[in-house]
Amino acid sequence: HYRHGTSAEVLNSNAIVIGSLMSFINAFSRAMGAEITAHMPIILFPLLERASPIGNHSYVQSYARMYLGTITKSAGYEKIADLIVENFDYMLDLISRKLQRHAKERSPVDRSLLGVIDVLFWLVAQQGDEPDKLEKQTSTLLSQISMVAHMLNSFLCCVDLQFTPGATQGHLMDIVRIFKSINAFMDSSISNQIDDCRFDTDHATAQSTEEWLRRLDFELGIGPFGHTEDDDFEEEEISNSDEPEFHGTGCNDNDDNDIPSFAKEIVAINCILSRCSYFMYNANLQIQISCCDIILSGFQSLGKIGSFRKMRYGEASSNPLLPAIAEFWPPMITRLRSTSSSLLTAKTLSRSDLSIGQIMATDRDEAPSQRGLEILISKLLEIASELCLISDGFFVDRFENDVYPILYKHLGDFLHGRAGRNNDFDRHSQSIVLLRKSMLSSDRGITESKSSILCPILICLECAYKSTCGPSLAKWIPSLGTFLLPFLFLEGDVGDAVDKTLKAMLTIDSDALWRNLHALYGSEFPSNPVKRSDCRHGNSSDVVLCGKRSRQHQSYDVALSRKAGELLDFIKSLPESNLC
Repeated sequence: HYRHGTSAEVLNSNAIVIGSLMSFINAFSRAMGAEITAHMPIILFPLLERASPIGNHSYVQSYARMYLGTITKSAGYEKIADLIVENFDYMLDLISRKLQRHAKERSPVDRSLLGVIDVLFWLVAQQGDEPDKLEKQTSTLLSQISMVAHMLNSFLCCVDLQFTPGATQGHLMDIVRIFKSINAFMDSSISNQIDDCRFDTDHATAQSTEEWLRRLDFELGIGPFGHTEDDDFEEEEISNSDEPEFHGTGCNDNDDNDIPSFAKEIVAINCILSRCSYFMYNANLQIQISCCDIILSGFQSLGKIGSFRKMRYGEASSNPLLPAIAEFWPPMITRLRSTSSSLLTAKTLSRSDLSIGQIMATDRDEAPSQRGLEILISKLLEIASELCLISDGFFVDRFENDVYPILYKHLGDFLHGRAGRNNDFDRHSQSIVLLRKSMLSSDRGITESKSSILCPILICLECAYKSTCGPSLAKWIPSLGTFLLPFLFLEGDVGDAVDKTLKAMLTIDSDALWRNLHALYGSEFPSNPVKRSDCRHGNSSDVVLCGKRSRQHQSYDVALSRKAGELLDFIKSLPESNLC
């Protein structure tokens, strides 16, 4: 019999009992065959409860998934997701009623119920992403959006009523996991509706074009095979009754009510973003990183809606992404600043510089690790990069005032502990090129350049200058680009990221780094820069630096010169553009 408790003996005993019951259900479904579909409202929900990774024994979870596959085949479906989609409305109704009861009684939500929500929405979202089932899945998702919104409202009521600052980390992770699965469902619904609307638009446009050509053929007296009335062959007269009816272009015949407004999806995503923004202040790094993934997905979903409206209605259409940025960006930059400060402090302080409390927290693994801080900063920079790409320039002020100073500090920390605070850097950018080159050729610079945070910083800068925000950030290219030149000798992902970032900058302003690239390449700067000449008349091995250089350091110099020459060739290949 089923027992209550948390000991290992009780859990293992309960797992055996639940496994036996599921084995009976499996045998029953095999015996019933296709008639098992009549019993789905009774057996599907309990099996999904046990198949979830939330709150279940691994033995129970594995067997529940196996038995779900057996029931799926008995019912005549190809995949478990197909079975879930067919019973989606029943499952949503049952979950909503359970959540409403918990909210009314102010009782804690069972972890098994949270597991059902997680599995349910992930399976439906994955099923909706299959292109061969677009029409069917779009109709299914559209018919259930209202029920999903109602279920989400009930779930948020339970979360808001039961949440306390001292809630366990496991409970918070379950909530975040549910937010992530619902967000994936909403994104799948938005993508399917947009694709379906584009298909209808293309089909209507093709029909209107064909109708217009028929009308043109009639006006010119051209037959179905392209011959005119003056051709030497017999042709039936075209009577007025055979004249094709003209109904206009066809594109405007569609009722605007058929175009999705995404009102429920926008409200749901904003509700999830608001909770995740609050959870960003939690001390657990794992929760913060998971919330970053959800916030990024939410911004991308809102960006899809904004792009669809812009394509459909023009520049004057409303974009739900812009108010979301204004509301939810402040928690992001607050967390980015604090995490960045903690990481820079962790790099500079030794154990002897820490207080007794900090040392004890470090020994007990209570303090966040340096690797965890780097991962969190990478996630936050990924959000900033995406907002640069999808906000149509709306994010430029926030990037310039909030993100750029943080990136500059970290780049300075890689080159030298005080390089980021050098006030004379902008005024002496050309002379510092070789100085930074010598510093990076040291062993310390090579070690720090392998840090995992350098590549996300470079990708963030690349996205900023490739996006519509790039022209507004052109004033930073001389200083920032010169700051990045010493990193050219690096290989691998970091070296590729440096190369792409500098090319994105040069595409906007190719003159800003031209002189510095000549100095780094080692060639004589042309006396007449206006006259086009081959800048690579020199040899990369002729680069001369002050002082004696080891063979390893000379290889770094040659690599820097080679990369500088490639960038000079890239500048020559750029098409001419108007001056801003």
